[in-house]
Amino acid sequence: MRLKTLAAVTAALAVAALIIWQVSGAAHRTFASPAGVAQVAKATPAYQHGLTLLDIQNVSPDQSYSYADRSTHSRGIPAQGIEADTGLWVKMPSNFSLAPNCSDSTYNQCAATLTATARLPNGLTIPLRWRTTDSRNTADDIILLVSIPAGYPDTIRWADVTVDDHQGDQATWRILHLPPMQHVLGLGTVAQTTFQSGAIHAVARAYVGKDPNGNIKGQALLCDLNGTVKPSPHQWELRPMTLTREWEPPGFTALSSKITWGTGAVNGVTHFEATRDPIYYDRTLSSPYLQDTHWARLTAKLQEFETRDETVIFHNLTLIKTKQGNKFLVHTGDNRPATATTADGVTATLIDPRPDKDAHNMNSPDATAIMVRLTSALPGSLPKSPLWQKFKGVVSLSCDIPKPLSSNGSSGNGNGSMYMFHSDKPLPKVIANFPVIVRQRVDLKAVPMTFVLPVGKNLTPSLRADPLLSEGEGRRGATG
Repeated sequence: MRLKTLAAVTAALAVAALIIWQVSGAAHRTFASPAGVAQVAKATPAYQHGLTLLDIQNVSPDQSYSYADRSTHSRGIPAQGIEADTGLWVKMPSNFSLAPNCSDSTYNQCAATLTATARLPNGLTIPLRWRTTDSRNTADDIILLVSIPAGYPDTIRWADVTVDDHQGDQATWRILHLPPMQHVLGLGTVAQTTFQSGAIHAVARAYVGKDPNGNIKGQALLCDLNGTVKPSPHQWELRPMTLTREWEPPGFTALSSKITWGTGAVNGVTHFEATRDPIYYDRTLSSPYLQDTHWARLTAKLQEFETRDETVIFHNLTLIKTKQGNKFLVHTGDNRPATATTADGVTATLIDPRPDKDAHNMNSPDATAIMVRLTSALPGSLPKSPLWQKFKGVVSLSCDIPKPLSSNGSSGNGNGSMYMFHSDKPLPKVIANFPVIVRQRVDLKAVPMTFVLPVGKNLTPSLRADPLLSEGEGRRGATG
C-alpha cells in the first residue's frame, strides 16, 4: 500500500512539474519566429507586468498591419525596403486605454501616454514608432505594433526594447538576430560632391542637423543641393531627389522627394536649390543611426521642359456655401456641365464638385473648390499646338488659376483634377467671368546627377561589449 501511495505521489509531482515547466515556458516564449525574423531571447519572459510580447515579424514602413488577420494595406508613403523593419506585436494590460484619436506615436499627446525605446549594443537609446492601426480586437485589448527601424550597421545585432505606459506597467525584451543590413557605401568610397556637365554646375552636401522646416524632432541626416544652368532657351526644374544611407536593408527603395523646390531663372541663368530630409520615413523622429552613418548617396534629376498657356473663360458660375465653415464649391447654377475649348484643341469641362468628398475636406477654411477635366482628341498630342509642332513630344495638361485668385493645391486622377483656390476679397454669389489657364507641357532633356557625400558632424561614440549578450551572438559579416 505504501508503495502504491508513494508511486501515486511521485506521479502527481511529475505531472505538477510538467505543468509548471509548460507554464514557465509559455511565460518565456509564447511563439516561434520563422527564419529570417528576429527572436526574443529565451531568458526574456514574453509576459512582464501586464504586457505581453505576442509575435515578431518583418514589417514594411509603407504598410499598415492587422494582428487579428495579418492583413496589410498601403499607407501611401515611400518605403525604405521590402519588409525591412522589425515589428513587435505587444498586448497592453486590460486596464490600459488610449484616447480615441491616439493610434500613433507621432502625436505629442499619444507619445506622452505611451513610449517605446530600444537600447542598442553601442549604448545608444532611440525612440521607436508604435501604432495601433487595425489592431484593436473584440475584447477591447489594445495591441501595439512597435517597430525597430532598419538601416543599422553591422555592429547592431540585437536591441533591448522597452514599452512603458507611464502607469506602472513596463516591459523590456531582448530582441536577438536582427535581420542583416547591406553595407552600400563603405571602405573605398570616393567622395563626389560636385557635378559638372556642359552648362550645368551643381554642389551637394550631407550633414547632421535639425530640419529647417521643423518636421523632425531632434537631429536628422539632411542634404543640400544647389546649382545653376547657364542661359538656356528653355525652362528647367529639379526633379525627384533620392537618398541612400551607408547601411540599408536588402531590397531597399531609396527614399524620394518629389517636390520641385527653389527653381527659377534670373537674367537667363536658372538657379536651383533644395534642402531635404528624406532619410527616415517617420518624419516625427530623428534619424536613429546617425552615429554610424558616414556616407550617403544623393541622386537627382534636372528636367528641361517647355510650356504653352491658353486661357478659357467660364461664365455665370454659382458659389454654393458648404456646411463646413466658409468653404465654397463652384458649379453652374442649372447643373449643366460648363465646357470651353481652346484654339489648340483642349476641352476644359467644369465638373460639379458637390458629389466629390475631397471637395468637402479641404484644409483651408476659406478655400473654394473647382474641378476641371481636360481632354483632347488625341491624348498626348495636339496637332494644332505650336508647342507640339515644334517638339513633337508628349503633351501633358494641367490647370492654373490667374491672379488675383491664388491656387491652393490640386488632386485627382486620370479623369480630371480638382483645383482649390482662395481669395482675400469677398467673392460674389455669381461669377460672371471665371478664367482658367490651360497649361501644355513637353519634357525635353533630362540630366541625372549622382553625388556620393561624406556626412559632416558625425557622432562617433565608442562601441562597447554588453555583459548581458548571450545565446552565442557573434559579429555578423558585412554584406556589401
